[in-house]
Order: sequence, then C-alpha cells, then structure tokens
Amino acid sequence: MLLIEEGNMETKTDNLVEEDLLEVLEDAIEDEKTSQDRYVRALEQARSQESRALFQDLLEREKEHQKLLEERYDQIKKKLEVKIIGKWSRWMKNGPD
Repeated sequence: MLLIEEGNMETKTDNLVEEDLLEVLEDAIEDEKTSQDRYVRALEQARSQESRALFQDLLEREKEHQKLLEERYDQIKKKLEVKIIGKWSRWMKNGPD
C-alpha cells in the first residue's frame, strides 16, 4: 500500500523505519540520562578542582546530547503522527484498504 502525504509517496516500510528509529532514540535518551547520573556521582566524589571541572563538562555535554536526541525524537514522532492521522482520515472517509 502506498501512502501519499504532502506530495510524497511513501510505503508502509517508511513508517516502520521511523517507529524503529523512535525506539532507538528512546534508548539513546535513557543512556544519556544514565551517563548524567554517573557524572553527577563522580562530581560529588571528585576531590580535585580539575576532576570536578572534567565531570561538570562531561555532564553538560550529556545534557546537550539528551536535548538534541529529544528534539529529533519529537520531530520524528510528529511526522509519524501526521501520517497516522492522514491515514486515519482517509480510512474514515473511504473505509479500510
């Protein structure tokens, strides 16, 4: 079955790829949070200013990574929801495929 959205032809496979990508991004976001927790603990235990500065820098980078991943996740999710809504609207109008 082909879906036509905003002038683009896409297959069901495209939706599956996007759904898989969302799952990968969810895992990556959780990994970033885990890393942040690790750096917070290391920061609390660090004795030297140099070590604290390093762990603070790493913590900030992980926060930035998380933000980027969440933004991309939201973009893909919105795109996928638009496709689903478009498909649902066509189904309501024309019936099941």
